[in-house]
Amino acid sequence: KVDEDVRAARDRLRKALEAEDIDSIGSASHILISVAGAVGAARVAQGAQRINLAVNRRDLAAIRQAAPAMLEDIERMLEFVGHRLNA
Repeated sequence: KVDEDVRAARDRLRKALEAEDIDSIGSASHILISVAGAVGAARVAQGAQRINLAVNRRDLAAIRQAAPAMLEDIERMLEFVGHRLNA
């Protein structure tokens, strides 16, 4: 379930970033804050919080700057979760 939620939020975030849809970026970041926080993925949660703060300021440049690192952290988290589920 966690990996499904994270994948869905990641995909939503990517689409929102491409469309420069700040409201959808904010929605995806909220989901990521919750899910990442629940499983102890601090880097993902912190990245999502940075993006969420930029969303609140309507600062697309800051969102674009923070997004790549957070997307990389999401991939690392998904790899970790996948390994744990298959162990």
